[in-house]
Amino acid sequence: MPPLTYLQESFSKFHKSHWTYALWLLVISIATFCSYFHFAPINDFINEFFPGRYFMIDSIRNGHFPLWCPYQSIGIPIHADPQAGVFYLPAWLFAIFGPYTSVCCAIEYIFHVFMGGVGFYFLSH
Repeated sequence: MPPLTYLQESFSKFHKSHWTYALWLLVISIATFCSYFHFAPINDFINEFFPGRYFMIDSIRNGHFPLWCPYQSIGIPIHADPQAGVFYLPAWLFAIFGPYTSVCCAIEYIFHVFMGGVGFYFLSH
């Protein structure tokens, strides 16, 4: 069976009870990481991840394609930083819809946790 057909069949079998599990997973993800909306994570998230992503999104919003990030290590090529996500679709969506703030970091982080949980749920079934 082709993978696309299998995926379509498995998604069509996603019963009402599965949607409740996904909703619970979303609620738990938001409840667990809701402190990220007010405070940055205590690890190197803000020091390493945020400057490159902020520069990339700010450059796109100003009509320039990002090439060189002056905010880290006396400047680095932004394409050499895999955490900046220059070619990552959610980053471009943040660039279209508004400035990148720590709240955007929290939304992106919670979205990734939720999608990872949903993917693991599908894998376990």
